[in-house]
Parts: sequence; structure tokens; C-alpha cells
Amino acid sequence: MIRNLSVSRVYGNPEQPRKYFDPAKLTELAESIQREGLLQPIKVRPDGNGRFMVVCGERRLRAHEIAGIKTIRADVVSAEELDDVTLGIQAIVENLQRADITPLEEAAAFQRMLDQGIAAEDLAKRLGMKQVFRIFERTTLLNLREEYQELLRKKILSNAQAYEMSRLPPHLQDRLFALIRDDKCDTYKKLRDAAFALAEAEKQVEMFAPPAPPSAQDLKRHATLEEGVERTLALVRKCFDDEGGVPAAATLDPPRCLRLADLLELARRDLGKIESALRKSAIARAH
Repeated sequence: MIRNLSVSRVYGNPEQPRKYFDPAKLTELAESIQREGLLQPIKVRPDGNGRFMVVCGERRLRAHEIAGIKTIRADVVSAEELDDVTLGIQAIVENLQRADITPLEEAAAFQRMLDQGIAAEDLAKRLGMKQVFRIFERTTLLNLREEYQELLRKKILSNAQAYEMSRLPPHLQDRLFALIRDDKCDTYKKLRDAAFALAEAEKQVEMFAPPAPPSAQDLKRHATLEEGVERTLALVRKCFDDEGGVPAAATLDPPRCLRLADLLELARRDLGKIESALRKSAIARAH
């Protein structure tokens, strides 16, 4: 339903992917609206408190504010027509159609949708993307340290440089950035090869590095396990006579025999799990 709303009752979507709006372009849009009027209504959703949140058209709303226009034409849709997930999708779609949305703004928008439980493949389909790779590529940028994200925003780092850095842990991001800064990665192949070499070198260091010393909690667990196994074995051996028989079983009444047998069955399962864990750990750590 199209309505004329007071600009003061309309506000932007807090989850709007775009965080930066070019002031010069907003001024141009404001002047155009003053001359030609608003050609396409914005889309809003009532928030239940007498105000309306923008679904599509935040630039047009801001231009109205700059122009001092008190009312704005809006297509009002209900919360039933437009749930939060669909709202987020529409906000992304609207901004993906514009050239000036930044990679980090895209990344944050994609990540919010993923955090709401939408699978990357479904998100790509709903956004009309042929490949899901772009979503993974963009969200990987959020692994960049904040100072490098700022360099990407300022376009000091290219998208390709930022992406290769974001695939590395923070300390290796520093090393790759140093190579970029010193013009050692002036082609994409050199950049990719450098990132790969740093990652592989890190794997080799981890492979041959001595194991970290056990923590105090680890030492306590070791002692508990060793003491428990040794005491259990000692107690069990007390049940046997010199010939290896179990004399108490011959004189114990049947209900108690069955109860103890059931308990031993449970103990056998638990002891089997402990034995299996110990053997697997010994084999894995030996290699």
C-alpha cells in the first residue's frame, strides 16, 4: 500500500549492509528529487511503535532529509509479508546492484544471513548468484585483522591482496603484508604463491614442533587416570584365589550375583572405552 509518510517517522535498517553513503552523490540525488520528484517510492515495514523501518530506499530517505522534504512516498508492507530473513535478503539484493558497496559491507551482510541459519547455497540461490564461492570469499575477509580491514576500506589493499591475507592466521597476515608493502607480490601469481608458501611453512613448523608441556589440569587428569586404573586392577585381583577362581561367587545369593554381574558388564564397557582411547592416543602420538 502506497502512503505519504512523515520523514521523521521513517528510519534506516540497522542491518543495512552499506555503512558509507557518498555525501556528494546524496546531494545530487536530493537535487534530482527536488526537480523531478521521487520517481520510485521507498519500501518500509512498520515497527509496531508508530514508526517505519526502511526495507529498500535508504539513499532516497537520506536525500529527502538533505532536501528538507517533510514527507516521502512509501510502499508499506506488513511484518507478515516480509519477515526478518526476507528483509535481510532484500537489503543485500538492493545494495549488490550498486557499484559502490564495499567488499567488507557485503561480507558483513552475508555473515548476518549465515548466522541466522541460512545455508550458503540457499543464500546464493536467493541472491541470484550462480556460484556460492563469492559468499565464502567475502566472509573470509572478516578474518582480517582490523587494521588490514581499514586498509581495504581505504583501497590501500586490493580485494585480491586482502583475500589472500584473510586466509592466513593473524601473524602470517603481517608477514604477507610486509611482502606486499615491499612490492614482492606485484602479480597475482606471486601473491598467491607467497600466501601458499607461508601457510605450508607454518604447517611444517607445527608438524615438527615439540609438543606443548601438559597443563596443570592435564597433569591432574593423568594422575587420576593412572591411579584409577591401578586401583581398579588391584581390587579386582583380590577377588581371585590362588588357583584363579572366584570363591565368593559360590556362596553369594543369586540376586546379588546378578546385580554384581550387571555392574561388571557396565564396568567392562567403560573400561573398554578407556582402553580404546589409550591405544588410539598412543598410536597417533607415536606418529
